[in-house]
Amino acid sequence: MNTLNDLMVQTSQLTLLFVEDDQVARESIHELLKDFFKEVVVAVDGEDGLEKFRQHPIDMVLTDINMPGMDGLQMATKIREINPDITVIMLSAYTELDYFKQSIQLGVHGYISKPIEMDNMIDVLSGAATKALLHAERRRHVLECESHTNYLQSIIASIQDPIMIVHDDYRIELLNDSPYHPKTEDGGEESPQTCHYLLHGLETPCDPTVRVCPLHEMRQEKKTILVPHEYTKFGATYKFEIQATPLPDKNGRFAGFVGTAREISRHLTVQEKLKKEKEALNYRAHHDSLTQLPNRTLFDLRLAEAIQRVDERKHKVALLFIDLDEFKTINDLLGHQTGDQVLQQASGIMRKALRKGDTLARIGGDEFALIAPDVSQKEESVGIAQKLLSVLRDSLSIGEQNIPLSASIGIAHYPDDSRDTAKLLSLADDAMYRAKSTPEHIALYRS
Repeated sequence: MNTLNDLMVQTSQLTLLFVEDDQVARESIHELLKDFFKEVVVAVDGEDGLEKFRQHPIDMVLTDINMPGMDGLQMATKIREINPDITVIMLSAYTELDYFKQSIQLGVHGYISKPIEMDNMIDVLSGAATKALLHAERRRHVLECESHTNYLQSIIASIQDPIMIVHDDYRIELLNDSPYHPKTEDGGEESPQTCHYLLHGLETPCDPTVRVCPLHEMRQEKKTILVPHEYTKFGATYKFEIQATPLPDKNGRFAGFVGTAREISRHLTVQEKLKKEKEALNYRAHHDSLTQLPNRTLFDLRLAEAIQRVDERKHKVALLFIDLDEFKTINDLLGHQTGDQVLQQASGIMRKALRKGDTLARIGGDEFALIAPDVSQKEESVGIAQKLLSVLRDSLSIGEQNIPLSASIGIAHYPDDSRDTAKLLSLADDAMYRAKSTPEHIALYRS
């Protein structure tokens, strides 16, 4: 049998709900109980006791049986509906058989008779306190687990990216409430099913040759992997990057994966936009804004590349310097806007006459340069120049005006005439000025 000190150590850890309708008995018994329990919550009848039980964390109930309105047994019955494990002790001056029968059916732990006898109270409380402490410890553990679970759930819920647990049979066990949690058409939550049905509406797993499947990959790799994935719902497509970590079962075998998904649609859009902007900047830096032909910067790069590929024993690089005849007169008589249109049409006409691998660039004003790599004989470069003059010979139609056009072309060759690219262009320019005074309007550089 527990000693009084042992009992008081146990009850000092418990909160008691004490229900008594008689004021005198309530006050006197309360004074006695205060010395035993950590806290005594006092109620004046069954209704008040039930309400106090809902409001406080009660470990044990001591209640009078015979009370007006809701009696002690009725109140204890409702309390047991809330907490089936609660320890209940009855307090009564009555010994009616019906009360005892109902108490047994209810699972009441014991009786303390009124007026209270200390030995009787100690005996009843001793067993009840042990039981109540066990239930209190279990409840505390459950509450701690629930609190910890709620804490983790609040952390998971606060994460905007999807988090999921997917089993080896493709069932989704968990999917957090991310903005991408699937919704039904009326806006309600859609219960997670298999990943292939939920994400793609497929009755069977995804074909790994069509899209990357994290489960398929993990069965092969057995390690954390990063895979791209798409999710489409109601016409909207989201692109994700899924980091999948193997989830073992209790025997260490692969059972599925824990996946975190990062939505990268916006990131990819930004990347694509930056790529296009970079390409546009690069294009503007290397092309003439009026004719869209390569500018002097790109011309120098292409000439250096062509020279680097030259086989000195068999091939040459021909550099043709092209100047439109009487272009200044066109500008002065018809205006700069018409002059710009002439340059645009002339560059378009010449571009169509190029061989594969040739580069036509606008050097400045009405001057153009053509890089013709892999020329075996100087006569071949003359033929290229003749073709250009031939396509330029027809009049240009600008608005209602027909503008006759002609050009003069000077030609220099690498490595025969010079190995210096700047010098080579200068030599072709010199040859072009000589070409203006020839009937063919074509001149080769002569050293």
